[in-house]
Amino acid sequence: MSALRLELPRKHRDALMAAQTPAGKPVRWRVLKGGRDGAKSHSIAKMLLTRGVAKPERILCVREIQNSIEDSVYRLLCDQISLLGLAEFYSVTKTKIVGTNGTEIVFHGLSGQTATSIKSFEGTTICWIEEAQTVSALSLDILIPTIRAEGSEIWV
Repeated sequence: MSALRLELPRKHRDALMAAQTPAGKPVRWRVLKGGRDGAKSHSIAKMLLTRGVAKPERILCVREIQNSIEDSVYRLLCDQISLLGLAEFYSVTKTKIVGTNGTEIVFHGLSGQTATSIKSFEGTTICWIEEAQTVSALSLDILIPTIRAEGSEIWV
């Protein structure tokens, strides 16, 4: 596979590409802020797919309410796989996306999850919280302690 040329808006580049915080600690949270049509989701999708090519990642894409895969960022990721020329690397199924190196991207809703049911998220290396402004404090209280793999990150 040839080298990927990833173009991100300048305002997203620093947040998504920093290896450590200004204090020298590993990045735990990556936060993109802005209004509608700010390209936040597109930037995150591109960066997640690129990271998944670079090394095996276990990526969890969540939102507060997801009644079906159509309610998730699944379609956006599928479109970006095509646009980035990664169709030979990523295999797209009806419920998840898997890379040839073992990268796995799965999708879940947070509403109604419990500390017991959310255990299946164990081992997540990157958690993308889409539409974070709508996620309840209870959902975050249940989710955040589960995203604890060494070096894991939470992107919102």
